[in-house]
Amino acid sequence: MVTYDIPDLSRGIGPQHYLQLVDSDVRDRIELIVAPGSTGPRDAKPVDLLYIDSSHEREQTIEEVQVWRPHLRPGAPVIFDDYTNPGFPGVREATEQLGLRGEQRGELFVHRHPG
Repeated sequence: MVTYDIPDLSRGIGPQHYLQLVDSDVRDRIELIVAPGSTGPRDAKPVDLLYIDSSHEREQTIEEVQVWRPHLRPGAPVIFDDYTNPGFPGVREATEQLGLRGEQRGELFVHRHPG
């Protein structure tokens, strides 16, 4: 599993904080990249699942989808966190602007990459 994260300066915690929440055997299987998800993948491996939970801003969410789209396997789920959260309208705006089809599941929006 590869995860991209940046420090949350407002709360004074860094991405390494989250790794401490899981057992070491899980932690050993996680590659943490300290960079925004919009920087894209570090290799040519196809992506089986993309979970977007970043700035929640419309433009950055769109940028992340566009940079990852060419690397997604056909049928790969693209999951958007906080889709229904009124505090983060940019997530829903991004999915609408991109014309993504999918379904809402709780606060998530799930789109399957057509490939």
